Amino acid sequence: LSIEGSQLVGKAAAKNVVELDDSEFKLWLHGEDVEKALNDFSGYLLIKHKSDFLGCGKCKEGKILNFVPKARRVSLH
Repeated sequence: LSIEGSQLVGKAAAKNVVELDDSEFKLWLHGEDVEKALNDFSGYLLIKHKSDFLGCGKCKEGKILNFVPKARRVSLH
C-alpha cells in the first residue's frame, strides 16, 4: 500500500499493524530498514507512528523493509 492507502485502511485494520517508536520513526522517514523483533512474523505490515499511518513494509528476518519511494523520503541534509 502507498502512504495514502495505508491512511485509508489503517484505522479499520485489526492485525498486521506495527507501531514504531520515535527513533524507529526517524529511520523510517529517511528510507532506512527498521530492525524490530516481531516473533518470527514474515509478511507485509502497516506501519504506524502514534496516530499516523506511514505506508507498508515487508517484515523479513527481524527487519522491516522500507518501501517508501526515494522521492518521498526525508533528506538527511
